[in-house]
Amino acid sequence: MQARYGSNAAARSFVMKALVRSWEYRRPRVWARLRAVVGAVVILLGAILCGTGFWWGALVIGLGALAIVVAGLMFALVTAPA
Repeated sequence: MQARYGSNAAARSFVMKALVRSWEYRRPRVWARLRAVVGAVVILLGAILCGTGFWWGALVIGLGALAIVVAGLMFALVTAPA
């Protein structure tokens, strides 16, 4: 639903719409920690794959790092003052 002209409701930016779901605003710390933990597990999996000789383990490490960056960005966007 669109905000009416002259209302005080702030529109969310594209980045916030893409990264942060509406139900994540209730507990941003929980969701940021969960994303960071998932990213760390993916990095560990990528390290195991690289250690066993699979070259695409490096791609998995990159995806895990991206997940951690997204978690930090999501937390910063949600907890920033309006």
